[in-house]
Amino acid sequence: MKKLIFILLLTLLLPANAHAFWILSPRAKTIKNADKQLKGNPAANMIQALKEFEKKNYKKTYIICRFIAKKYPDAVEASEAQYYMGRSMEELKNPFEAYLSYQKILESYPNSKRINEVIEREYVIGEALAAKKNTKVLGVKKYDFTEHPSITIFRSLAEKAPGSDYAPKAQYQLGMLYFNLNRYDDAKDAFTRLIDKYPDSAWYAPAKYQLAQAVARGFSGTAYDTASVTEATSRLDEFLSSHPDSDVAPQAAGSLKDLNEKAAQKSYETGFFYERQKKYKSAGVYYDIVLDKYPRTSWAEKADAALKRIGGKE
Repeated sequence: MKKLIFILLLTLLLPANAHAFWILSPRAKTIKNADKQLKGNPAANMIQALKEFEKKNYKKTYIICRFIAKKYPDAVEASEAQYYMGRSMEELKNPFEAYLSYQKILESYPNSKRINEVIEREYVIGEALAAKKNTKVLGVKKYDFTEHPSITIFRSLAEKAPGSDYAPKAQYQLGMLYFNLNRYDDAKDAFTRLIDKYPDSAWYAPAKYQLAQAVARGFSGTAYDTASVTEATSRLDEFLSSHPDSDVAPQAAGSLKDLNEKAAQKSYETGFFYERQKKYKSAGVYYDIVLDKYPRTSWAEKADAALKRIGGKE
């Protein structure tokens, strides 16, 4: 009940923008009548902004650059103004606001000399925000009820800068972020997209491993999904065959062993169920599955003993 009340309060109090709590937007009123004071051409205003930036007057830099970007969007200085808006927000410890300023460059000024740097800065911001803990308030995790800002950043990089070196890396981080938030279906989609689009990327093999892990985590023992287990097992087998020397091969082998144990347990328990119903023929089918498919699991010996126990029974 306490969680429900907390979420309802947040719904009423939070602005429509899901990322509002990340953003500090200095208002033009901090300089009285900014539009009147910032006269002259955009080049002159940009010179003033750079001087303020050098003096570490980041709020004032942001205000001047925002004025340039809004009043002279077609000027040569507009993209540079957007860049220094982002830099100022980074210095003021408002990373998502910085990302929004950088994103404007990718969307409106694709020929900017800053494009490569902007992509890198966006990625670094996304990585830094992703590293922050998913904090709890009254027992509720923040990102259980609002989108993680890094999801927006990584997804945008993968979509808006697909030819950059950071695109496959961002796609991988997007998958990992979903995975760590227990959003396994979204993680599967993200890793699959990376595998399909970037087969020559250094992130290709890790994505194949994480895809198998996402499939494996997508079910629980109480809601056993045979299709998911089969798919995960198949993907892990394929990964180990294709990348036996991978750094994560030992983890993959461990995951495969755990999956086989779970699958063997399920087959054994199904066989035992039929045995208790005195349907010995059906029970034998499942005990045989354990021995045939999972001979190296701890359930194989139990299945063998069960077959001997029901031998000759009709």
